[in-house]
Amino acid sequence: MNTVKYIKIITFLFLFFLGTVFSKEIITFSINPLLGFYYEIVGHENKNKWKYNVLIDSSFDHHHFDIKPSKFKMIKDSKALFLIGTLELDREVLKITNIKDKIILSNYLEIYNSDPHIWISVKNCKKIIQIMYNYLYSNQKINRNELYQNYSKLYRRYDDLDKRLHSSFKQKRIIIFSYHNEFGYISRDYGVNIIPLFKNEEDISPRYLQDLIRRIRSYKQNVHIILPVYYDKKVINYIKKELNNINFTIFNSNSINIYEEFVKLESLR
Repeated sequence: MNTVKYIKIITFLFLFFLGTVFSKEIITFSINPLLGFYYEIVGHENKNKWKYNVLIDSSFDHHHFDIKPSKFKMIKDSKALFLIGTLELDREVLKITNIKDKIILSNYLEIYNSDPHIWISVKNCKKIIQIMYNYLYSNQKINRNELYQNYSKLYRRYDDLDKRLHSSFKQKRIIIFSYHNEFGYISRDYGVNIIPLFKNEEDISPRYLQDLIRRIRSYKQNVHIILPVYYDKKVINYIKKELNNINFTIFNSNSINIYEEFVKLESLR
């Protein structure tokens, strides 16, 4: 064997060894809030021990998605999947992979009124945090003491917020509408009626809007409308023009820090 060929073989084996030893395992999440929980639980020292992949990593409408070709390999190469389980994208992912470690959250949470938005609930988020912690705790790479401390701190934050929202909604007598029908669990958890403006996301006709304006105008107190980040500005501008007793709050259900989105609900007056 000549020297050049020998060197090439040694170099290849060395690079292969480095890639094997230092390659990071991939964890794939359905949406940003799950990645946010992961970051909080593992902490700064541990979060770079894995690569991560988020199927819907923008703030756009999670009802409309397209898995980018660049994500297919990351999905197939993932060590674990954390899927909501009620979203169409989850079903698509499960068709293309047979990964053993699949944490499908809808298998652990009660589905209320067939509502797929199981993570838009502080109570459900507490359970999701526990599920993620239990999975990560079983991994030998991680500092378990730090993991438990981070988990406990995060769980307490959500538990405190849960109690505050109970107290807050109990004391309020307010009218709340939502642009999209995604707050069923908040309604269930705190006994507050959040009325969807557009249940089926149908095309909004002028007649429908006129009826909606008359309905809102009939209330003698301030009305709150919770908007997603993808709301139709023409529709909302029309409502603003016709009514002066409206307060708007934008709620990003795909925020990596969904805690701060839930906190906005405390400020509804």
